[in-house]
Amino acid sequence: NHLDFVSIKWENEDVDVNLPYDILLIENGEVRFIEVQTTQSYNQQTIQLTVAQIEEIFEHGKNYSIYRVYLKEKKIEILDDIQWRLKHRQQLACCITKKTLLSDNSFLVDG
Repeated sequence: NHLDFVSIKWENEDVDVNLPYDILLIENGEVRFIEVQTTQSYNQQTIQLTVAQIEEIFEHGKNYSIYRVYLKEKKIEILDDIQWRLKHRQQLACCITKKTLLSDNSFLVDG
């Protein structure tokens, strides 16, 4: 008789601990890292990833997933095996934020 062992730890439940994932899932010894990205609408197709999250994707390969939660539609999409997708030239886009330098050497973000 085989018993499944599952442990779920929500890393940011009480305070943002600045990890490149939100949930640590351990199932029968296999560790999975889950980043949760939420948006209000299904029309929002882009997500933002930090450099640390991209490094985590390449360090943990198949064990890193992004759960995209659409709040308005009450739907979730799971993007897994991201490393394979990137290696096979599926899309990764970068967005440049335009900033204006003010006279006091501070920045004003445009848009």
